[in-house]
Amino acid sequence: FDIETVRKNIVIKGQPFEVPIVLKDLSNGWTWEENENSKWCDEGLGLATIFYNEEEMFIAGVENYYDGSEEKGIIYNLTVETGDSSIDGLIPLLSTKQEVIKKYGQPDKVKQMEEPFIDGYYYGTINDNSTMGGRINEQRVNIKFTEEGIVKIISITYADLEK
Repeated sequence: FDIETVRKNIVIKGQPFEVPIVLKDLSNGWTWEENENSKWCDEGLGLATIFYNEEEMFIAGVENYYDGSEEKGIIYNLTVETGDSSIDGLIPLLSTKQEVIKKYGQPDKVKQMEEPFIDGYYYGTINDNSTMGGRINEQRVNIKFTEEGIVKIISITYADLEK
């Protein structure tokens, strides 16, 4: 498992993307607006709804996000959950648990989930930060599966571990 490869190999509804990226540095066609749930995040963190050509693409976790200088916020977390998006070639609703294991091997951590998910597989640096609205200080991929072993959602987190 190589997080450096994974973070550069994201496709959102046909558009390449990578994390981390500063909001003001989003390339042509990409825009953002503050997500209403940002108010629940810890200071310096926020949520941004990301658009491509005015189509909503995903909601991002953003760090370095402060009143008056939000455009300097850094996207460090995103989740894909539709069959038209992928992270490192793994596609929600299509890829299987067997394909994940073949690609990455056994997970660094398995977390038993409640329905509608069966397990969460974690690969990479896992610090178990679970505060609501807090910073996830990890560089990892989290894959959740359906009861049938199909990928339901894939999240990538690429935080600066030095902070």
